[in-house]
Amino acid sequence: MIKSEARKHFLKERRELKIEVRNDYSARIAKHLIQEFSLKDKIVSVFMSIQSFAEVKTSYYFNAGARSIVLPVVRENGQLEHVIYESEEQIETTDWGIPEPTYGEQVDEKEIDLVIVPMVIADKNGYRVGYGKGFYDNFLQKCRPDCQFIGVCFYDPIEKIEDVHENDIKIHACVTPNGIHYFG
Repeated sequence: MIKSEARKHFLKERRELKIEVRNDYSARIAKHLIQEFSLKDKIVSVFMSIQSFAEVKTSYYFNAGARSIVLPVVRENGQLEHVIYESEEQIETTDWGIPEPTYGEQVDEKEIDLVIVPMVIADKNGYRVGYGKGFYDNFLQKCRPDCQFIGVCFYDPIEKIEDVHENDIKIHACVTPNGIHYFG
């Protein structure tokens, strides 16, 4: 399946999930992730869920024992920067409908230990389909080699994404309501 087809199909599927199902799936994903990947003493990048996109709810990770939670901010040049999450008061929704911090101490991507990666779907090789802007692929390229990239998704990986290119960055694992899928 090519990215555009996968994106269209799984975004439609995701939007059709009832809110109760999305909440249940999100809680199950969080349980798997927190049990498997120790967040203790780590700096963890967590995206703020966009409810209008019916994304996996990520608020579960904010109190999971990480040393620091850092949130991405999309800059005008399309690059992601990260700031330390302090409280809900620093969050505002952008014109694009993305909840982002309006202030906070910036953290260099080399300091991040684990990234919870937004995605639409992954394949069994660890490649993901996002929203097509490349923000996360650009950011993940700058992270330390030992940083873990953990995708969260409502659906188990598909067989193969056909149109992967050299700028696509593989994730290390994908957590779904059914469990964890590791990629070599």
